[in-house]
Amino acid sequence: MSEERIARYPVANRDESRLMVLDVNTGTISSEPSFKNVISYLKEGDLLVANHTKVSKRRVYLRSKTKARIHEAMFLEEKESLWKCKIRNSKKLKMGEQLCDEKTKQILFTIERKEEEFVFLKPKHSLQEEDFQQIGEIPIPPYLKRNADSEDEIRYQTLFAKTPGSVAAPTAGLHFSENIFKTLKEKKYNSAL
Repeated sequence: MSEERIARYPVANRDESRLMVLDVNTGTISSEPSFKNVISYLKEGDLLVANHTKVSKRRVYLRSKTKARIHEAMFLEEKESLWKCKIRNSKKLKMGEQLCDEKTKQILFTIERKEEEFVFLKPKHSLQEEDFQQIGEIPIPPYLKRNADSEDEIRYQTLFAKTPGSVAAPTAGLHFSENIFKTLKEKKYNSAL
């Protein structure tokens, strides 16, 4: 897709974004001027399923304790007190090296191991969701080519988001509005929303 067709910010109303439609029978791609028209593509018996994941502030900027370099880290999951992360320029990081968060400079991490494109960090103290609220930011997609702002904390969540911990929104779900939900209920489509 050409650069000029990629929106850097969402439209004011969720359901007023454009809708790309793929006809699976012919392979033809068309577009609708508004996502609201998605309802016209639903047939009786179709089932809508919602992903209730909520995007957490899992993009954290880390500074090396020994160098001035800042690393952008995406905290993916925790197992046995180790956080699996994707870190830009991780090749330059060394085992045992210490990093601290750039925002508060309070949370200290040690590099425990590296596997393929992942770095496993051990925090000095157990990390909770509240910690990410302090040290992280919403990980908006890189193709937006901008920094996250306070509006993204609201708009980069689906209306049905409940369970925190995701590093990316279920993108199509971002366009569903209260009006679309109301219409779906009126038309009695099957849903797990």
